Amino acid sequence: MRVLSLSRLCRSIRRGSTPTYATGEDLGCADVVGQACVRPDGTLDLDQSRRQATTSGWPERGRLTGGQVLVNSTGYGTIGRVALVGEITAPTFADSHITVLDVDPGVGDPRFIVYALMARGFPRIAEEALSVGATKQVELNVETLRRFRVPAPTREQQVAIADYLDAEIERSDAFVAARGRQRRLVIERARAWADAVVSAAGSRVRVARAIASVEQGASPRCENRPAGTGEVGVLKLSAVGPYGFAASENKRLAGGSPDRGLAVDTGDLLVTRANTPSLVGLAAVASVEPAAPRLLLPDLIYRLTLHKGYDPDYLQIALSTSDARAQISAAARGSSQTMVKLRGDDLRNLRVPLPPVAQQQEIARHVCNRRTATDLAITAIDSQISLLRERRQALITAAVTGRLQVPDASVENAAA
Repeated sequence: MRVLSLSRLCRSIRRGSTPTYATGEDLGCADVVGQACVRPDGTLDLDQSRRQATTSGWPERGRLTGGQVLVNSTGYGTIGRVALVGEITAPTFADSHITVLDVDPGVGDPRFIVYALMARGFPRIAEEALSVGATKQVELNVETLRRFRVPAPTREQQVAIADYLDAEIERSDAFVAARGRQRRLVIERARAWADAVVSAAGSRVRVARAIASVEQGASPRCENRPAGTGEVGVLKLSAVGPYGFAASENKRLAGGSPDRGLAVDTGDLLVTRANTPSLVGLAAVASVEPAAPRLLLPDLIYRLTLHKGYDPDYLQIALSTSDARAQISAAARGSSQTMVKLRGDDLRNLRVPLPPVAQQQEIARHVCNRRTATDLAITAIDSQISLLRERRQALITAAVTGRLQVPDASVENAAA
């Protein structure tokens, strides 16, 4: 199969422009497409765009008119993502972190170019080609993209391959979406069941009845890597998540003597003190393996010590119910909606059923067993989704390289 550089397939390859974003009550006059708009599946999400304050003096090279190919060109994680610009009905521009490919309609089909850049290997090659740009960010520069070579059958063949992949990818994505809905339903049913079990345990009373003390940790200097065996790590906020405790989410203590009083032990009930509105107040019971690094309590996580007669596993379940989460949401406060906080008194004032300890332990056992079954179901669904996504990637790669004979394309087998 013929292989050409992108410069041979495109009329122009250029970076977008640096915007002046609208702020406050200014609604702006144009949409600005940034890295977040270019999704991993090759689609463009304009709901993630921001508003440009004015088009006065805005360079035309950033304007999007539909049919162009966008390539994320700065930063780790999103670099190398590609998307096709669909129909544009309002002034829309690409920012300077995006490279815009204007495909020559005489030799190339924009949809095929997107698939060619989504083929296995391009994101890896993109990361290997990174350099440090003027803004001190790593970037995929325009010259590198111009020289990048992709499979290039005739335009008619490109259209046939793109038509085939459009249909196959639509089917594959529908299967993935169905599995995603199934996954959410499994989680929702498990949560509703736990809500009902806790609600039936008795009248709600203040959590203060169960709490002996609320303690928060410290924020010592840490390295940007997890602690290893024999080392000391400070828990990250993500150690307490929607699915429980994750001991691996920690940062190695950089130096100094660890505060032994802040050591986290198995059975400690932990609650996030500050986070985004949907994640603040999450609760988890710590589980620390004997051979694991020593872990310390951070500043943004509370440790709740309970009076005798109260079970931490039960209280974690009670604090995770829909009713308790609604109370936490109402109590959390902060000047920014990206980060809100809970006071110790906010936790004490939450109201949940607190039955006798034997009943607490019985409920905790039942919920734990149900969670195990739920986790197995989620793992099976996630495995199916992973396989579907692998098949999607393999299909794209095989089709654009000619290893898969596409109906009506008559592309020479690239392996020959």
